[in-house]
Amino acid sequence: MKKRILIIIFTLIICIGIGTFIRNRQESNHNAPNNSSSQVDKGLTIELTDQQIGILVGLEIYPDWVKEQLRNSNLIYGVVKPGDTVPTGVKDYSYLVASDKTASPIIFFNAHDNQSVTIKYADHDGNQLHVKEVTEKDLVQKFYRTREQKKQVNNDVSLLRTE
Repeated sequence: MKKRILIIIFTLIICIGIGTFIRNRQESNHNAPNNSSSQVDKGLTIELTDQQIGILVGLEIYPDWVKEQLRNSNLIYGVVKPGDTVPTGVKDYSYLVASDKTASPIIFFNAHDNQSVTIKYADHDGNQLHVKEVTEKDLVQKFYRTREQKKQVNNDVSLLRTE
């Protein structure tokens, strides 16, 4: 009889231990990040730096130019300061420009509190300033969604020169 009770108790302890192990394993798998390179952040608010927004804006407007300037270590990030010679309407804007400013486009951008971004950019000839409104959410969806994209954008930010 004592042997039987001990066997039952021992069996219960084993079952409880196995059940706890399985439950803990399922919870850790459920909470663990997905290591897939195509993971998408859904419903999460992403806090972007101004430089990250600058790279995303550059990819939106002139992706090939941005990639080329980064590859050659020529892309400059800056913030318009009083006294800068800039087109009207870009006060308090940030910008991307190549170190050879004479032959390159310039992109001004301003991220607003309401998660919209105003982009003002001049073509290579610099004669006309174009305006485009986008949301940070759209930029993230296009260029900062997967782990691979995030890694690339963050690397691009590290390559920016500053003025």
